[in-house]
Amino acid sequence: MNMKTLIPIFLLFFSVNGYCGWFKVVESDSTTTYIDDSKISKKDKFIRVWTLTNMTKPRKLDNGMTYQSYISLTEIDCREDRMRELSTTLYQDEMGKGSVLISLNEVSKWSFSPPGSVGDNLVKFSCGFK
Repeated sequence: MNMKTLIPIFLLFFSVNGYCGWFKVVESDSTTTYIDDSKISKKDKFIRVWTLTNMTKPRKLDNGMTYQSYISLTEIDCREDRMRELSTTLYQDEMGKGSVLISLNEVSKWSFSPPGSVGDNLVKFSCGFK
């Protein structure tokens, strides 16, 4: 293979993988959720994953600021098909870019997601990595 052939292949690889390890898991009318499949880990009996969620339209906080994405450390219980967030950071722009608006390190309650929902798809995808 000559260099003229390698350059387009090289550029294609980096344009496809431009968002590091973020892999699209599910899309809805209002959000697109990605998972960093290079950082899926097991802690005790749970799976931990980093998720990134983009909003189709910016969402407004009580203080008037708007965010367009958030990154969460999510813990998943595959035996019970439930999940909770361990930490969440809201960003001004898509794909976790722009100013950090809020960073929370509060563990949420366990939640169960309806079949076919974004959460349900996230649990199924993550538990497939066990």
